[in-house]
Amino acid sequence: MDRSFRYRLTESRVAIGPETFDLETIADLDAEVDRLCASIADNVDPAIEAEALDLAPYFGVLWPSARALGEWLLERRAEIAGASVLEVGCGLGLPALAAARAGARVLASDFHPHVPELLRRNALRNRVTCEYRHADWRDEGLFLGEFDHVVGSDVFYDKEHVGALTPRLARHMAPGGRIVLADPGRAWFLRAVEELVRLGFEAHEERRALTPSATDDAIRSPERREIRIVTFRRGSG
Repeated sequence: MDRSFRYRLTESRVAIGPETFDLETIADLDAEVDRLCASIADNVDPAIEAEALDLAPYFGVLWPSARALGEWLLERRAEIAGASVLEVGCGLGLPALAAARAGARVLASDFHPHVPELLRRNALRNRVTCEYRHADWRDEGLFLGEFDHVVGSDVFYDKEHVGALTPRLARHMAPGGRIVLADPGRAWFLRAVEELVRLGFEAHEERRALTPSATDDAIRSPERREIRIVTFRRGSG
């Protein structure tokens, strides 16, 4: 299957609080998904179909949860500056860019083969430094180090993510650190919150109403979106 970076991109300017980010994003998500589907339409090999699912280009658009998480990080600039931040399933990487803008030492991670190219371009556009590591969070042996802040947005959209990702998040959090997750409230995200509490974390939730921007995902949006941001710390017990 062709893995070359061949997307039509568009340029966008995204305002988050007092900060502005210049981003390149995929211009037409639906068209890119259709193109991927067409490439496997006549192939009945299950392995090729599974690979195609992993290659779906949902990484290349800006989802509202990423904006909310980026906003959360920038609001805590005094805490974030100088700290280590790991973004899991970074996709476009706006939270990673926001953390870098706030002065953090940032490692972004994802498993899609086209993420590093788009992240590199956007980091250059915004004059920030953001390292990248390929990471498949289904890998039980995965370990990228310990971080003060382990963050992710829209990373629990499938049943398998709950069991695969929650223990990996815990493994990568430094002593005294925290996990911060943003999501519109999907059922699997709520299950992940329950699982992290079961693993001994205390959870604090806040909700943010976002007005959709022109750079949000291609799916038609309601006038406002409510995003849940849940912060996890080790319980005192």
